[in-house]
Amino acid sequence: MPTEKQIAKQINDLLGELVGLSKYPDEDPCSDGDVIWFEKRYPNSGSVYTYTAIRVDGGRWFTTSTSSASKYFQNWGDMCKWMGTKVSKIYLMHRGETPLLDGESTKRVFYDALHKQLHNDR
Repeated sequence: MPTEKQIAKQINDLLGELVGLSKYPDEDPCSDGDVIWFEKRYPNSGSVYTYTAIRVDGGRWFTTSTSSASKYFQNWGDMCKWMGTKVSKIYLMHRGETPLLDGESTKRVFYDALHKQLHNDR
């Protein structure tokens, strides 16, 4: 049975997550073929990872995550829950757009890898 202190921490963590999720739009701002690139910090390890995700087929999302639990999301809400509160930067590249931000070669590698992964999964 959890202690009062543990319950208070769980409630505080959940409230923090809800506040953090409010930074994402309620409605999916993307169209099929749009790509987002973001950095996510994992609190337990302090590690920062870079991910790319592409929106396909009317709102589903595929990511470059190596975990099977976070490779595919049915909708924008589920994608936002996975991104969570520890995302520091998010870049959006609309389909057919030429990227102009710093680190574009890195993003292009992720984008190409994601397309290759999607092609091989089919």
